[in-house]
Amino acid sequence: MIVDDEALFREHLKTVIDWEYYDFNIACEAKNGKEALENMEKHNVDIALVDIKMPFVDGLEFSRIIREKGYDTEIVLITGHNEFEYAKHAIKIGVSDYILKPFDKEELILTLLNIKIKIEKARRQYERESIYKKGMREILLNGLVSNTMMGTEESIFKHFEIMDINLRPGLFKVLAVEMDNIGQTIADSEDVALYKFAIANIWDEIASEEFITVTFNGQENRVVSILQVNDEEKDEKRLLHYLERLCELVRKYLHFTITVGVGNICDRLIKIRDSYKEALIALQNKYVIGAGKPILYRDLSQKGFNIGFFTASLNEEILYHLRSQEKELTKDKLQSVYRYIIENRLTMDYVYSIFMGLVSLCLSYLEDQGYEIEDVFGKNFLPFSAVRSKTTVRELYEWITVIFDKAMDYSSTNKMSRSRKIAQEAKQYIDCYYYNEDLTVEMIAENLYINSSWLRTVFKKEMNMQISKYILAVRMQKAKEFLKKKIKVSDVANMVGFSDPAYFSKVFKKYTGMSPTEYEANF
Repeated sequence: MIVDDEALFREHLKTVIDWEYYDFNIACEAKNGKEALENMEKHNVDIALVDIKMPFVDGLEFSRIIREKGYDTEIVLITGHNEFEYAKHAIKIGVSDYILKPFDKEELILTLLNIKIKIEKARRQYERESIYKKGMREILLNGLVSNTMMGTEESIFKHFEIMDINLRPGLFKVLAVEMDNIGQTIADSEDVALYKFAIANIWDEIASEEFITVTFNGQENRVVSILQVNDEEKDEKRLLHYLERLCELVRKYLHFTITVGVGNICDRLIKIRDSYKEALIALQNKYVIGAGKPILYRDLSQKGFNIGFFTASLNEEILYHLRSQEKELTKDKLQSVYRYIIENRLTMDYVYSIFMGLVSLCLSYLEDQGYEIEDVFGKNFLPFSAVRSKTTVRELYEWITVIFDKAMDYSSTNKMSRSRKIAQEAKQYIDCYYYNEDLTVEMIAENLYINSSWLRTVFKKEMNMQISKYILAVRMQKAKEFLKKKIKVSDVANMVGFSDPAYFSKVFKKYTGMSPTEYEANF
């Protein structure tokens, strides 16, 4: 945005520079600060070129007001008033730069390009931090519902505060959302991720009217939501209404159905795990009582459904043996399912629901590992149709054993080791936070919840490079990129994690064989 009370000067600024060539766009212009403030509400302004002396609201007052309002627009004051006090005041209120009329065209272009680099860097950094924070948030919340998170309630709430998870001590309830017939109607893993995102957004949007919700991607392609509730009976009626609304909106706009398992209320954070287990058990009964709707664990127990057989704990045991590649123990668990069905003479409808649950578990395990289902079982694999095509329990048992065998065989030959994953996560963290002058191996290890000595060993083994040398390599590569863009050496030093420009120059020369100034001159 160009802000100046002289129409001729505004026109001059618009034409003197080939804005498109430098990848800028004139969003709007204003003849005084008052009009500029109105424009700020209408346009997404990244940079404002602002005159100091203007009627109604001058340039300094305009700058002060938009800072108070929280706009992060970069401001460059262009003025003919060469008083130092103006410049000092401008810096105090967060003005990016100060250029005098008549201005030098090259100086203005360089100033704007430096600001553009700053804006783009901030945006990339925000995106990286958002992605990293989202991943750590999901690890934290999945640890909470799977009971693998260590620490006191007080420490867990402190973690929540750091990760912007809006839960406070009180009453909680867990929901688990599952897309029905995922192997048939939704075959592509990218589609699954997109649909999960859509479901989470729809749920948070409609539930926010009444509840505080924390929604995240759970295991086995589920969307999980923890609700902060106040009164059990009153909230349950409203909750059921919103869940039915969620099912209706997904059916209408996404063109498939979902089932929602609802656990009982709990009064402590460490009991959230129990509510989550109940939500999973409710989901496992969808093949018996019908899918495509909310299923309350409380209703199942009151109506005498067989909710105790295929428990979440057995589910976890099978999943644990799958992940550990323990074929025989996995087969033992599947055999125990078969024996129980025969001994208790369960109805065929209930048997189908058990085996569909096992199929879902196996497919979700593969997708969690990053594998494509069709790569493992072929393009024409229709597991849920296959389950229904079997007429005896023996046929189902033999079929599911083959399915699990194939999954484990494929996983064992295409497996990324735990150490490799940790090294990759550490690399991602460094790529994201290289600019932090306090970045250390200890900091990285703490954020990955591992021992720093082990991290050093693992990184060296997997990346064939010491982790400290990788940190330096990333910083030097970034420094080269910034120097090529003609950014001041002192600014580059700060941008790559060095508080002392002289020390940065020394390190840079040792690493590249040239001083930063020499390197810049060669490009």
